Amino acid sequence: MLNTKEHLLVCFAEECAEVAQVVSKTLRFGIDNERSGKTNLQKLNAEIADVFALIEMIAEAGIPLQISRDDIEAKKLKLTHYMEYSRSVSLLEPKI
Repeated sequence: MLNTKEHLLVCFAEECAEVAQVVSKTLRFGIDNERSGKTNLQKLNAEIADVFALIEMIAEAGIPLQISRDDIEAKKLKLTHYMEYSRSVSLLEPKI
């Protein structure tokens, strides 16, 4: 039997997987593609909101998340570095 924290973590993993699925469909069919009355952008926004909700619920349940602005900025810097590397080997479009 799961406790509340474990249950929320399972839900969090499921929501992250749903974000991945919408991202995949967005890349395959386009961000403005509409199915079931919503565009992929609308679906992506909804799934990201679900992830944010789970992050809040996880913290409220007492899991001591420690997400700092410094950690976020470090990740952005790392991603930017690897994007530039991808550009240098012609696997990512040039900056405009």
